[in-house]
Amino acid sequence: MNVNDQSRTDGPNPPIHAATLSLLTLDTAAWCGGFLGAAWTRYEFALTAGAGARVLTVALACAAVYAVLTLVRLPTHGRHPIGSAGEARGLAGTAATATLATLAVVLPWADRPVPASTPLLGGAVALVLMAAARGVWRARRLAAGADRPVDIVYTGLRPGEKLHEHLFGADEADSRPLHPLISHVRVPPLDPGEVRGLDPYTDPDELIKRLAALCETADASLPVLPGQR
Repeated sequence: MNVNDQSRTDGPNPPIHAATLSLLTLDTAAWCGGFLGAAWTRYEFALTAGAGARVLTVALACAAVYAVLTLVRLPTHGRHPIGSAGEARGLAGTAATATLATLAVVLPWADRPVPASTPLLGGAVALVLMAAARGVWRARRLAAGADRPVDIVYTGLRPGEKLHEHLFGADEADSRPLHPLISHVRVPPLDPGEVRGLDPYTDPDELIKRLAALCETADASLPVLPGQR
């Protein structure tokens, strides 16, 4: 089963799919690109080779923290389809945690390897790049699935099935005196006293006949609705 097409997978130890490892590799590139872009603008587009190497080192460390958090999160939160809203929430939370962890390590240094703003800006850029990559991934999967033929099986009605409901009895008239979409049917009232006089333990057929006779007596005295004349 492809990770893009499956529902969320919960379990004590979900397997690591090839798609997950591919995304982690792509995410590592996003972290490096985000940190380099943030540092490059911080140094006014004059990033030296030494400074660039330090930025890449910090970016790889942050990406490693992010990868560990992602793998640790799978057993407790399951795996959502790639590009779904559930995966986007998990991605944002994991990226924010990795960014804050990196910032907490960088800030106490007197001689910081990267500017203090680099983890924040780089993490934001990396998150945008990772979300965009997942959006493209999902769009390609949906486009590929749209071209697959779908088998349609015509079975017809099974025994006991019907296409519509019969809401009226054989002797009931569908009258609509007030509104064309509102049906009225005369319902004969029953006198509770007469019903209580019946023996519930008598023969069922005889009991049904007596109830039907009471309904016919009540129906004869029921006034006619305007639309039933």
